[in-house]
Amino acid sequence: MAPATQQMCVELTVEHFSPHIGQHFALGSGGQGLTLELSSAQALGVGPAHGRRSFALLFNGDASAPLAQGTYPLVHPELGVLDIFLVPVGSGPHGRLYEAIFN
Repeated sequence: MAPATQQMCVELTVEHFSPHIGQHFALGSGGQGLTLELSSAQALGVGPAHGRRSFALLFNGDASAPLAQGTYPLVHPELGVLDIFLVPVGSGPHGRLYEAIFN
């Protein structure tokens, strides 16, 4: 896998993320030490774009540092830097919840 200093240039799948459930992704580019924990990676079926398999990621974040909807660079030691569009979807027992859908 790519080191954390490089961006991945592969088509991401749910299988890239599933082994990292429970791990933290650092918010890059001025995230001031914020991290998001990957709480689930779920296959959704075949998406509309070129027959690719769609999937959803759910992240937990600190309730005291909410993020607005938008694209954020998330850094993981094995996956590298990933620009992911996050949507706040509510609150959970461990903070705020953010979802990313890949089609």
